[in-house]
Amino acid sequence: VDRFSSNLICWARGFVHPVVAHWAWTEEGWLSKGVDVENVTVAYNDFAGSGVVHVTGGAVALIGAAVLGPRIGRFDDSGKPVHMGGKTATMSALGGFILFFGFLLFMSGRHRSMWEVEDGLIFGRITINTILAGSAGAIASLILVTFINRKNRVHRDQQQLVATLNGCLAGLVAICAGASSVEGYAAFIIGIIAGLSYRVWTKVILKYQVDDPLESVSVHLGAGIWGVIAEGFFSTERGLLYNWTRVSVMHLMWTLAGLAAIVAWTAATSAILFGILHTFNLLHLSRADELRDLEGEKWDTQKPEFANPTVVSNPMLISSPSRKLRDSKMSSVKLTNEDDEEAAPETSVV
Repeated sequence: VDRFSSNLICWARGFVHPVVAHWAWTEEGWLSKGVDVENVTVAYNDFAGSGVVHVTGGAVALIGAAVLGPRIGRFDDSGKPVHMGGKTATMSALGGFILFFGFLLFMSGRHRSMWEVEDGLIFGRITINTILAGSAGAIASLILVTFINRKNRVHRDQQQLVATLNGCLAGLVAICAGASSVEGYAAFIIGIIAGLSYRVWTKVILKYQVDDPLESVSVHLGAGIWGVIAEGFFSTERGLLYNWTRVSVMHLMWTLAGLAAIVAWTAATSAILFGILHTFNLLHLSRADELRDLEGEKWDTQKPEFANPTVVSNPMLISSPSRKLRDSKMSSVKLTNEDDEEAAPETSVV
């Protein structure tokens, strides 16, 4: 598995992503060159990679998950998702905290000059917009999940934590495209819609029984697509909401064309890769190995506060400090289905 993961990363980073980056971030790239409209060059604008980085990665994840298929027991016979346990709440929250500050660093560092007063203003705008969008995404996603599950307390705490963390990441992903070109209020709106779109994408993916344990597709592909589109509307220079001109319309059209090209290129190349691996049976574990790995992962990483008392593990696989507590309450193995339509995702941060 480690060797396969390494090879996949080399494929994505060494072949798929550089092509997209060349299109959008180099002087020779066709998206960067753009087109001339009324003596004005209209080019694709993706400041920190909502499309170049996140849509590319999310599309790879979607194709890979679709070809690989769901884990054993992820969906019941009727197609409804089954809760399969999760990671520790503490480590998930810590991961979200680290990623939030990581976004602040690389978003601000994307503006590579600090010589002029104007550079400082741009730097400040980027930082503020990043914070606003991430916070708005977290709040919007949390409110939506709390409202949906107001009558159902099963795994509600876990769902709220996941919604907050990944909603925040969705907002951060969406603001990447326009962090330097939108106003603060627009960043907040972009973050809110990103947090809501993340929940919608999660619902749709489960509907089609695509197993995405970390919700990478919802966060990166879903929010990334919205972020690229939002830049075409909210950009203070050429956004359609500020300037209803032919140049602004063409700017949005060119943005959509670039987005379509990124998705098409990534999906096609990923389909070839995963198709070959699937054909030669290089993607899948044996059923016995998968069941053993799922059993060990479920109970070595699940905290008591998120434990489901109707789901039990083999005591020989438990090595955490809470082993005695679990052993005293649990005695059989059983997977349970969520009371509501959407099963709680694993408590992880993308």
